[in-house]
Amino acid sequence: MSNWEQYFCSDDEADARTRGRAYYVNRETNETRWTEPEQFQTFQLELDVDLFERDGVTREEILLILKPLRYLTRCESARECKEWVDARDVLYKILRNISEQPNEGKYRKLTKKSGGSFVEKVWSKRFARECLLACGFTETADAVELTMDTQKPEVNAKLLTKCRILLQRLEPAIKARDAHVRLAKESETDSGVNRRHLAPNKKCSHCQNEIESGARRLWTTDPLAPKGQYSFKCSQCVDKNYILCETCWDKKCEHREPIHAEHSSFEHLPPIESRHNTSTRGFGRGPWGNFAASSVGNARERLRQRTGL
Repeated sequence: MSNWEQYFCSDDEADARTRGRAYYVNRETNETRWTEPEQFQTFQLELDVDLFERDGVTREEILLILKPLRYLTRCESARECKEWVDARDVLYKILRNISEQPNEGKYRKLTKKSGGSFVEKVWSKRFARECLLACGFTETADAVELTMDTQKPEVNAKLLTKCRILLQRLEPAIKARDAHVRLAKESETDSGVNRRHLAPNKKCSHCQNEIESGARRLWTTDPLAPKGQYSFKCSQCVDKNYILCETCWDKKCEHREPIHAEHSSFEHLPPIESRHNTSTRGFGRGPWGNFAASSVGNARERLRQRTGL
């Protein structure tokens, strides 16, 4: 087991020498370094061998695939960082298409069109080109192709396995890229929202997990933002701050765990679902209930509370 973890810088880093570049963090000592630790490298190799050797790909063939990739991700200058980021996206798209639809010839044949994205970002770059050659791609006069032989299914399976090896090594970088893009979009969306509407979520008094109020999803209109949750606040506690999340409330109701006082009374607080009269106090229910459309029943109850009629 390796103590090192791999991370990737954002493609939008201010310093062009670190854009998309991999770095490594030791979980135990918090040491950070740019160069790949030998322990991490060995651990990843053994994982690949255990996973793919059964498909007929030898350790030497795996090393042959990973060697040009390691040079491609070295990124010791701004130029090398750009080459890595450009090749990363195109290589991933090529290998993903082949892995998902191996029988589609159009995905296995890459035209060497002058000025095209493939030639400019992959085939004209030494280490990116060597990655494809190590996977079994061959060059013809006008294209680069992963040739399949219908008479040799075991050979075809081995070629696809080699593509999956490289694809698996590219996936962490692609996931990191997507995460950086999503966070940047969230930041841009939040910048146009009054910060008081995005107050920190409350925590469950029992399990200490955050209870999502629903404010971020409502005010940013981000479909990826978490949905709001119900909360349950004890109305008999002196400090009025004892609150349970949905999970702990279910456990209490089903008597699976002795949570809080047995006969205590709880107030049910719904998530924020309307922008009307949103407040940072509590979960900000509006004067006519928690929904945008006011109901006659809620209005009458509110009037009764105010006038006593």
